[in-house]
Amino acid sequence: MAAKDKLSGPDSSAGRAQARNWTGALGAAGTYFLTGFLMSAARIAGTAAPFGAAVVAQAGAGLNGVASLAGACLGYLAVGGLAWGIRYAAACVLIFTVGFIFIDSRVRGRVWFMPACAAAIMAATGLLGGLSSGAEPAKLIVTALAEAVLSAGAVCFFREALSTAERTTEAAVKRHDAAVIVFAACALMA
Repeated sequence: MAAKDKLSGPDSSAGRAQARNWTGALGAAGTYFLTGFLMSAARIAGTAAPFGAAVVAQAGAGLNGVASLAGACLGYLAVGGLAWGIRYAAACVLIFTVGFIFIDSRVRGRVWFMPACAAAIMAATGLLGGLSSGAEPAKLIVTALAEAVLSAGAVCFFREALSTAERTTEAAVKRHDAAVIVFAACALMA
């Protein structure tokens, strides 16, 4: 009995491996939290900030998704104030919810699904938020479409930049390098 306890106790190699797995998962979640917070501070044209929502869309529905959702929502509310940030926080929550609902479906695994969801949700929240504030509908459509396109593109670039998959071809390496450059440029805007 004592020998079995020594083999399966917390000091065993299996216990250390499990502790490393938890440490790695928490480290990745912390990185996603900071990435969500940082990207939510990046603005284009003064008020458009689709990049925090894009981080939430690419992160998935697991622990990394929850961490990026918390970071992005906190970032939007801390950087832009309540009135501005609540619209983006709502978009982040909706994007995460759609990803969570479709987590087991085959359509969730498609490359275009989360970018399309992020674009549609960003456009809808932009239009609804602008109409409720009494803005002119013609200006709202242009800004909502611009944010939708930026968020969809950012999801694609961020997914590639944060991917740890091995690049086997020269084209894959170039695609990853370009995505990292776009990711870094968005981070520098914050």
